[in-house]
Amino acid sequence: MIASREYHIGYVIIKPGDPIPEDILNHKDFKHIKEQNERGDKANKRRAEADKLKADKLKADKAKSDSTDKVKVN
Repeated sequence: MIASREYHIGYVIIKPGDPIPEDILNHKDFKHIKEQNERGDKANKRRAEADKLKADKLKADKAKSDSTDKVKVN
């Protein structure tokens, strides 16, 4: 699992984008790290989908406005 945020575990610092070692993910005292990271992954996916939909909508609106501009010129 790749870290979605920075974690400080004793002397170990796991930065975003770094893989989280399995022994930490499966350790009973660090269950919150796995849960937080899963929530972060879900939020990142939703944000990426929303950005894609927004970009598609802007592209469609631009195409629509371009087609109406051409009609007005003629």
